[in-house]
Amino acid sequence: MVYRFRPLTVDTCLHEILVLDPVPENGSRPAPVAVVRLEEEDSYETVAGFDFAQVFDQDTDNLRNQRGGHEGVP
Repeated sequence: MVYRFRPLTVDTCLHEILVLDPVPENGSRPAPVAVVRLEEEDSYETVAGFDFAQVFDQDTDNLRNQRGGHEGVP
C-alpha cells in the first residue's frame, strides 16, 4: 500500500492510496482496476471491497486536523 499526498492549494491536497500486489509467478498481470475518486466528505466505507475503510476515514480526519489551527502561517 502506498500513500501519496500531492498539494493542490495551500489548503488542499490530493490524497492517493495505491494498493499494489506482486505480479503472480506465472507472469501474467491482472487487468488494471478502475480508479475510485472520493470527495473529502465521502467515506471510504462507500467503496466496495476496500478493507480498513474506518482507518482511512481516520486518516482523512487527521489530514483535515493537521491544517486546522495553522491558518495565517506561511
